[in-house]
Amino acid sequence: MTLADLSVALDAPKSSLLIMLRPLVDQDYLIHESNTYRLGPRMFQFASAILANSRFSSLVRHHMTLLRDWTDETVIYATLDLDSRRIVYEDVVEGSSLIRYVVNAGANRPAYPTASGRVLIGHAPTEWQNRYFADLQADKLTSRTITDIAGIKAAVKECRQRGVCFTNGEAIDGAAGVSAPVRDRAGEVIGVLVLGAPRERGVERRELYERKTVDAADRLSVAIGYRPPS
Repeated sequence: MTLADLSVALDAPKSSLLIMLRPLVDQDYLIHESNTYRLGPRMFQFASAILANSRFSSLVRHHMTLLRDWTDETVIYATLDLDSRRIVYEDVVEGSSLIRYVVNAGANRPAYPTASGRVLIGHAPTEWQNRYFADLQADKLTSRTITDIAGIKAAVKECRQRGVCFTNGEAIDGAAGVSAPVRDRAGEVIGVLVLGAPRERGVERRELYERKTVDAADRLSVAIGYRPPS
């Protein structure tokens, strides 16, 4: 489109449009040739990134729903914010049971007492882990919360070795959590699937919930592009 065409289409003065268009041309979002403007390579890269993120979100939601349907429990996709050192609940699919774990997407939690946090701490860079434990002042959130650093480190190590993590009322009274890692194409852990349940039901069905959570997380990892070692 020419500048005149854009001016008519956007009902904006040419002088104002030029001020906006020049930086877009300079940064390759637009190409200006023969008095016309067309989309540049950076714009296509930007669109591709949006589509890729949309596909990723759809895959995550699909596998969260799958785990919810298998168990009737609330399922969360969580990540670790390395700066705040807290777990962020990126997405939530609420359970279908009348009595269920309830949390909002966007909520955040301390990492050390949660199933999601222990998995993600265990797969964080070693230097980050060292700083985290050196600075950690663990509050006793419930009567079951582990607060001594050696105990937390042992719990994190166990979760990494098992490939799944179970917590029993350590972050929130009356709630149990199961978490398993989600890996990207390169094998890096980028997040976790978390199953949240009332504590008694979580304890009673722990073996089933751990197996199903790992299965869903593994399926999601493969869908993203991860290929487990043969």
